[in-house]
Amino acid sequence: MSDEADSILAAVAALLAPGIVVAPIGEEPDHWQIGCFTFTDAELLRRAEIRGLREAS
Repeated sequence: MSDEADSILAAVAALLAPGIVVAPIGEEPDHWQIGCFTFTDAELLRRAEIRGLREAS
């Protein structure tokens, strides 16, 4: 797995920990759903950073 994929999975885990529901969209999880919103990998990483769940990369 690439470093980028590891970072994305770490962001997903960080968002899941406090109870935020994150679901992959499609067979290649490069888009994610949180509530009624859809995020790209980069946006998902930023969401985790904004919430203080991850350090900025």
